[in-house]
Amino acid sequence: MRSLSKTMRKTIICTLSIVTVASSDCLFMDKEESEKVLQVFRDKNKSDTRKNKTHKVSGIFFVEDDNWTVWIDGVPYSSIGQQNEFSIDEVTRDSVSLTMSDGKTIRLSVSSN
Repeated sequence: MRSLSKTMRKTIICTLSIVTVASSDCLFMDKEESEKVLQVFRDKNKSDTRKNKTHKVSGIFFVEDDNWTVWIDGVPYSSIGQQNEFSIDEVTRDSVSLTMSDGKTIRLSVSSN
């Protein structure tokens, strides 16, 4: 009976704690505050990835001008055009030309660092 009594006390304390926390407004942000915090993190993420991102070509499988696959940062691409952070402009046997979202054009090869 003694352990049942301890269990009951713990259950009551936990239940009261949950009710107290749930009814307390000071522990939670309102919708506007939480959106501001999320936006700050989104903006920081975008700027960090743009500043520190160096792209690397890990492979080019080139058959002809319209038939190729290139691996950029471990992701395979098989068509020219806009991707997430860059646009693939040209693929040759030895290199890939990219235009970054800031307008800068870079040329990468498999041996590029």
